[in-house]
Amino acid sequence: MTVDAARSMTAASVISAMSKALSNLRRVADPAAIASAGSALDSLEVIWLLAKFDKPFGRQLIDVTKVDRHRWSNLADVAGLVHESIGSAS
Repeated sequence: MTVDAARSMTAASVISAMSKALSNLRRVADPAAIASAGSALDSLEVIWLLAKFDKPFGRQLIDVTKVDRHRWSNLADVAGLVHESIGSAS
């Protein structure tokens, strides 16, 4: 993914990309099941997902120490944080 591609993503496309990545990680056949289930995310999964979006920017987009733990509770929350941080990244 390029920086321009990341910046052009909607919140829904961030969730979709993260669902697909998680389905590969968890070896689940249906990415939509992950997105719709609202399943809790393991902290290592969160860090792994964030790293996928940090890579094109060459730096950490979100300082996880400054984000309330409840914002890591599910895929939609993490995707929302990533979408917000992409929009404000320089």
